Amino acid sequence: MTLNTDIIKDIAQRAALHPEKVLHESLKAYLVNKKKAYMLEMLDTLARYGVNSTEELEHKIKIGSLPEHPVWEDLIDLRNLETEIREIEDDIQRL
Repeated sequence: MTLNTDIIKDIAQRAALHPEKVLHESLKAYLVNKKKAYMLEMLDTLARYGVNSTEELEHKIKIGSLPEHPVWEDLIDLRNLETEIREIEDDIQRL
């Protein structure tokens, strides 16, 4: 897939921005939206188990107040989401 620079130039001109600024802001908006989606997914999973953090979820598994299966798999997914969110935050900072 190739980037259609004519469209970017047209959008930039209508927005009175430099084309690079349009690309920068577009990428930033994409990353922010992706981060929000991951955060919502995390909140949904945490709410399902009545906890506020992955640490609290792990603690409840360890003390036996929640079953290991399938909660442990959800905990792994949450940890992966946390990593993705940190990477997105780093990417946003680097922009």
